[in-house]
Amino acid sequence: MVVLVVVVLFYRVKKNNNNNNDGAISKDGMAFLFELGRRITQSTDDYRDIAFLFQRLSVLIQRYNAVAVLGNFTHITPEDEM
Repeated sequence: MVVLVVVVLFYRVKKNNNNNNDGAISKDGMAFLFELGRRITQSTDDYRDIAFLFQRLSVLIQRYNAVAVLGNFTHITPEDEM
């Protein structure tokens, strides 16, 4: 018998404080992502995995930023222009 245990961890990588100059990701968030990347690299023996992790994160952020921006504009159809 195989028992799988799934643990879901939500970790905020960006602080809501507008007065800090940490960049797009907080120091704690970067530490978490580097530790995650280190563990992935350790399990796969591929040193490029941490770069792939940050690339995937970047694409994910860009994709959902685009969805957020497009969702805020009204769509004008040719019938509306008349």
